[in-house]
Amino acid sequence: MANPARFAERLDSIRVKWDVRTLVGVIVVAVFLAGPLRTGAAQESKATCLTCHSAVKEQLAASVHRVLRCGECHRGEESYPVPPEQASSLGRGTGAAGRTFDHGSSFTGKPARKDIPILCGECHADVERMNPYGLRTDQLAQYRTSRHGKALFGCGDERVAVCTDCHGSPHGVLAAGDPRSQIHPLNVPATCAACHEKPSVMGAYDLPTEVVDEYRRSVHGHLLLEQKDTGAPTCATCHGNHSAAPPGFATVGAVCGRCHEHDAKHFGSSVHASEADFRGCVQCHGGGAGRHFHLIERISKPTGVMIQRYAHLLASEPKPTPERITQAIHPDPKEIIQRALPTCTACHAEGEKDESLAKLFTLLDEIAAAERKYVKTAARLDAVGQGVLLVDNPRFKFEDAKTHLIALAPVQHALDPATVRGKVAELMAVCDQVNAELDELERGLRWRYQSLLPLGFFALGFSVLCYVKFKQLKARHVQPAEAAGGRDLASVPPAEPGLTRRGVLDGLIALALAIAGAALAVPALLYLWPAARGGKSASVEVKGAAGLRPGESLLVQVAGKAVIVVRGPAGYRAFSAVCTHLGCLVKWDGPGRQFKCPCHAAVFDENGHVVSGPPPAPLPEYVVKEIGDQVLVSAA
Repeated sequence: MANPARFAERLDSIRVKWDVRTLVGVIVVAVFLAGPLRTGAAQESKATCLTCHSAVKEQLAASVHRVLRCGECHRGEESYPVPPEQASSLGRGTGAAGRTFDHGSSFTGKPARKDIPILCGECHADVERMNPYGLRTDQLAQYRTSRHGKALFGCGDERVAVCTDCHGSPHGVLAAGDPRSQIHPLNVPATCAACHEKPSVMGAYDLPTEVVDEYRRSVHGHLLLEQKDTGAPTCATCHGNHSAAPPGFATVGAVCGRCHEHDAKHFGSSVHASEADFRGCVQCHGGGAGRHFHLIERISKPTGVMIQRYAHLLASEPKPTPERITQAIHPDPKEIIQRALPTCTACHAEGEKDESLAKLFTLLDEIAAAERKYVKTAARLDAVGQGVLLVDNPRFKFEDAKTHLIALAPVQHALDPATVRGKVAELMAVCDQVNAELDELERGLRWRYQSLLPLGFFALGFSVLCYVKFKQLKARHVQPAEAAGGRDLASVPPAEPGLTRRGVLDGLIALALAIAGAALAVPALLYLWPAARGGKSASVEVKGAAGLRPGESLLVQVAGKAVIVVRGPAGYRAFSAVCTHLGCLVKWDGPGRQFKCPCHAAVFDENGHVVSGPPPAPLPEYVVKEIGDQVLVSAA
């Protein structure tokens, strides 16, 4: 090395530079890393609304409002600079009582009751904001037209119901379809009762407190609260959801007609529709002294109830009179009219001489006769079906009788003898047809029984002849013991235990006779018991499906159920023909591409979904398979 001292100096200089660079790098890295740490500390030192209000956080997590920010309703800031130790204590809920917290000048806090509808309307009246959720945006406008809204906005009365009274706390609002929601159909009566059953609240407005209790005891309340039929009317169905208002007598028919469309149509053509003092539907179905027209009663009984009552009557009286049958299956219509129409005498003062009343009672007698025919046919169908006969086809046709019987109730509102008698005749015709088929089945069964007589005599004679032949063969080929060598029976040693040739022969002959008897008996029993009884076909071929044009339909039977097969542009589809409301048979409307129920005017679209009316569920769809020219329908 030429100059070791110079080389050592340069080496020391390089080391110093590297040490300085290393130190600067460490400082830069430390500063870089300290920035996020300071930011994180700053973030931790900021408190949000949910830092303190932990209970609200849990409610919002399960609410439909979980997408909202607190500031959208309460204004204020998104977060607040709070020291870490204070934020920690607030988060644990230990620094609450006695301490005030500055939420800022824009914070509005808990809204006043009078401001709640407007505040909710900021979102729920915004078409653009509600469009993604498919929610209506006219609730605020409807609320303004209600008794509640008019009292709140017009009179400043904050005692009336606002949004939070019905939907619950905004932090915990649940979807209407959630069974826990206050506005779920099963909970609506209780929600309304929270105010309308309290004398302290209703007394200020001179309103009755019995209306909710009347509803619970009504046919609608029974369907909703006891049978859990969510298609039954609730308070909101008749009075409106947000536009709650009591329908007047002049409009109550229109309100009822939204579900009972056929009843309203027939009543509109009756003589009572033009009477100014007639109170419409509630005159007969909800009137009476001391009532507030919420205890709606059903004059005609459900078909299932009528059949059960007739069965109970037969258990105690095998041969009841027509009067006893009518009294058992249905309350006396004349007594119902006398109780439900206390004001009849205002127009019909002379009941014995009034021709219109005489015609009415004649119609009621004809309707009672049709009801008796229906329950008798149902009882006979059930009795025959419990035997060896297959009654699927008669039972399938009898479903149409049920539809006619249910449709008979709306027709009565017209008070037109010709219309009522026409519907009665349709019901009677179906019952007669079903009884004729049952007669044919029973005649065939009697013929089967009678045909067994010669078979029985033949089997008995064959058995006797076999036994006689056996005795002859035994006498010819089996030698008696006393004839064997002329020895005394006492001197013959007893036979050794075990099988003998004679015992084996006797056993074989007895077995042959048993097999012969069984060979005769089994076919006879199978002749009485149809082979198809072992089970119903899971798949049915639709006869005539190839001849259907697009938009046309056929009614077929699949596993004992009525099914409508519809031919559409893309092929065949099949749906249950039984309405999910009361079990009537729906009809296919080809031009309208809808299924329509003739009883309560329910409408289902071409996919089986409910369009209008009281049905709580869509029509079940069946599986359709096309194999060549065959169209097969089976349950899903």
